Amino acid sequence: MIKGFIEVTSTKSNTKHLVNINWIEEIYDNAIYLAFNCPNGNSQDYIKCEETYKEIKRKIVEAQCG
Repeated sequence: MIKGFIEVTSTKSNTKHLVNINWIEEIYDNAIYLAFNCPNGNSQDYIKCEETYKEIKRKIVEAQCG
């Protein structure tokens, strides 16, 4: 994996996403909330993931270590 990034699978589209861990603001259940808003500014951008909270947390730790 690339240092500083995690790969997660979207439940909405079943597609893989590489997420820069520096852009992560919050993890809630299995959703990653990003530190910026959608273009319309009405809601926060997030990815609902197939991975569990624990799996996402583990991936973040691994991405920091390289």
